[in-house]
Amino acid sequence: MRSIVAAVLAWTTVSCTNPFVNGRRDITLYVSEIVVPASAPATGTLTSTVTVQTGGCKQFERFRVTTTPAFVTIEARGTDAAPGNICTDDILLRKMSLDFSGPFSDPLTITAIEPDATVLVRTVRIQ
Repeated sequence: MRSIVAAVLAWTTVSCTNPFVNGRRDITLYVSEIVVPASAPATGTLTSTVTVQTGGCKQFERFRVTTTPAFVTIEARGTDAAPGNICTDDILLRKMSLDFSGPFSDPLTITAIEPDATVLVRTVRIQ
């Protein structure tokens, strides 16, 4: 009986800490470019083009965005295949439109968080 309980406990522990859900793990993807206008109105919507690096076993899933009147923080989230999977070596750059809703204050700083903890920063002057 003890061995059955120990086996169930060990399986539960491994299952709860496995970062590879369905053979994939959640990752932050690189943002290679953010295109924004040089200036924008204080209210309304600001449209940007964000280029995310995918390819191989890496797939884009969503943007995690945090906004305040003075700052916008972007994190491109995706998945990567578990070790042992066969993947191609291709690097794909996906351009996607991303809208931010005001009100904004001057200057507006847009920051993309990269997987290596560096950041890509763009500044928009608010009129």
